[in-house]
Amino acid sequence: MKNCLLLLLVFNIVFSSCVPVSQQGTGGGNTVSYYNKKTLKYEDVIYEDRIRTALLYPYTGSPNDIMQPALSHLSQSTPLMLEFDDLGTTYATYNVRFIHCNADWTPSMLSEIQYLSDYNDFLISTYSVSVNTLVPYMHYKFQLPRVKVSGNYLIVVTRDGNQDEYVITKRLVIYTEPLAIGNKFRYSTMGSQRDSHQQVDLTINYATMNIVAPQDIKVVIRQNYRWDNAIYNLRPLYIREFEKTLDYAYFSGENTFPGGNEWRSFDTRSVITPGVNIENIRRDNGKIEVNIMEDKNRNFPAYNQQPDINGKFIIEKKETGEGFINADYIPTNFRLKLKDELLESKVYIFGELSNWELQNKFAMRYDSTCACYKLKVPLKQGYYNYEYVIKNKVNPKNEIELEGSYVQTENTYDVIVYYRIPGTVNDQIVGYLNFKSYYR
Repeated sequence: MKNCLLLLLVFNIVFSSCVPVSQQGTGGGNTVSYYNKKTLKYEDVIYEDRIRTALLYPYTGSPNDIMQPALSHLSQSTPLMLEFDDLGTTYATYNVRFIHCNADWTPSMLSEIQYLSDYNDFLISTYSVSVNTLVPYMHYKFQLPRVKVSGNYLIVVTRDGNQDEYVITKRLVIYTEPLAIGNKFRYSTMGSQRDSHQQVDLTINYATMNIVAPQDIKVVIRQNYRWDNAIYNLRPLYIREFEKTLDYAYFSGENTFPGGNEWRSFDTRSVITPGVNIENIRRDNGKIEVNIMEDKNRNFPAYNQQPDINGKFIIEKKETGEGFINADYIPTNFRLKLKDELLESKVYIFGELSNWELQNKFAMRYDSTCACYKLKVPLKQGYYNYEYVIKNKVNPKNEIELEGSYVQTENTYDVIVYYRIPGTVNDQIVGYLNFKSYYR
């Protein structure tokens, strides 16, 4: 009898230990699985669907702060704020850490003590419960500590003390300006792109720094603070050593961007009065949905001027003035009128609302009954910009087919200049400039 009990005990231990980790209870509702282990990505990523509206921006107290890019001068006179929502009503422990990166967003060789004054594990202790919302959520807020050196930083948010349980990663740029940058914005020098593309010519004067190898200076140009379509690693076309100036005026399109179009907009800041581009607000048994006006193809020969916020969004609820904890996640219905389905292509809604990615949850489906592409997706109340993007085997992200591209489009550009001092192990940011295109 004892031998039978012993064999039974061994059987239970062996087979219970073979249960995949993802199927074992953790007691807190969260599961950890070696089968779906998260991979750290050195870019802006939200790793879980329960995490929404993750923002990193310079904080001044204005509702428009969140439209500002995640960058700051090394003085950091304006604090940087990280905010995000966790759907549900359960509190979780979130921590933040910094990773210093080189110009190509690989980790630098700097030790943490060289770029931080504190231990690199910061607890997010400020949080609020959503108030009077149909979809409950916890809103977390964290003011970033100062860093000691310039460069690229990856901000990593983890849960419950597990540094491999990635929840959010955000890119951050900390710059200094010892180098003087000049710019000339113009039409593309490529004849075929003259009406559709915008060209950014640059000069960099390095007289204020002891630059041993000026050809090693690296330049990145972004359009509307986006990383997904940035131009990387521009090398100077001319080096004028006597003037200590680098010239980046190309003739083959290396420094040109499609102008794109002014972004489409809609306004859900109020669910009482329909805002801009809202067809109607539907209520049914306490639930709310909004229908956006039906959209159409905008790829026309002529440019149409209209105001926009360059693909970004603002979170706000008009009735309370406190969007971060009072704004609701409302099902939002999009419709794009197209006579025929685009075979072998997918259509996505795109912008900061999709984290500048072609996400599956923003993929539309074609409905032959209305001859249109449709999508319903929950979005936090606010004022949004968006556009329609096509993906297929030929072009993985076509922003022009349904939107058009015009040299007159107003865009914001910024220039980030990197240099690694000989004998050091990290790329510094030694120049920064932003400016707007004003062709009208």
